[in-house]
Amino acid sequence: MKKYFLSLVVLFLSLPTMAQMSGGGLILTTENVYYGFRLGAAFSAIRGNGSHAKNLKPGFTMGGVVGVRVNDQTPLFLESGVYYAQRGGRGEDYKCSLHYLEVPLLIKYGIETASDVSVLPFLGPAISFGLSGHIKETGLPGGTAFGDNRFNRFDIGVKLGSGIEYNMLYAEVGFQFGVVNVYNNPKGAIDEYSAYVNSLFINVGINF
Repeated sequence: MKKYFLSLVVLFLSLPTMAQMSGGGLILTTENVYYGFRLGAAFSAIRGNGSHAKNLKPGFTMGGVVGVRVNDQTPLFLESGVYYAQRGGRGEDYKCSLHYLEVPLLIKYGIETASDVSVLPFLGPAISFGLSGHIKETGLPGGTAFGDNRFNRFDIGVKLGSGIEYNMLYAEVGFQFGVVNVYNNPKGAIDEYSAYVNSLFINVGINF
């Protein structure tokens, strides 16, 4: 985990230099297509009566995005991309690590607050597929997080938050609500359990 946060610090320190290489990313007054890179941290937990990981667990996110202005009259953008995202949660003597490939589809509205500064609130769904996962419990052998009596790989969440852009530099903070029960209840089970993956995320990056 330390190397991920070190990478985040290095990127953050290098952003001012990168910003001097170009005159801007999003242009709110004209039709525009942009590309971006995101790197950040996520703090996630798994809620529900089928989860032992209801405490926050830090993780790492990284991805690339593309956005397009969808209306000539208003600064409305549609943004998608591909992310690698670490999620999971912690509990007493319990730790769950989940690794996802995520594709969001966000609506962003640009609000120009000052010269070269824009605030972009966003909302939209995100589809995730579990690449790998691991559960570690004190006194028991570790095992995969996906499978029978564990979690499903497929997940859908809703992202809500806001970004801010200055020149090429971009930063955002938001929350992702899990809307799909990822607990894999066996067929014919008497008791039905639930688990929803929620995450607070903070990203920095660049828009080209």
